Amino acid sequence: MAEARQTLHDAAVLWVLDGEYGRVVDAAVACIEAGVTSSAVDVLAGSSPRDAYSERQEMVTLALDDLDLPPVPADPDDLAREGARILAWSLSRGDLSRSALGSWMAQSLTCETRDRVESALGVGA
Repeated sequence: MAEARQTLHDAAVLWVLDGEYGRVVDAAVACIEAGVTSSAVDVLAGSSPRDAYSERQEMVTLALDDLDLPPVPADPDDLAREGARILAWSLSRGDLSRSALGSWMAQSLTCETRDRVESALGVGA
């Protein structure tokens, strides 16, 4: 249960970094499957990447709040540090390779966001 909750939070942070909303929906569905649910999580699980960004942001905020999870950081540097924490954890567990991380950073992030995440990871640009 705790893992499903954390996965939802991590998916939300990564979504704001790279724009890949599908992982948020998948994480909300996984929460429901794990028995971690609320009306906000149910709505989030049924949402779509085609929904307006502001609506998706509100759904994510409500679901995280319902599950007593921290919000997605609003400050870009805090967001990059949180993303770096998630990525470092994924690397340490073997869920993410260094090659896949490099590809994701080069292909999925804006230059400014990539610089922030690299700085938070302690990687030279």
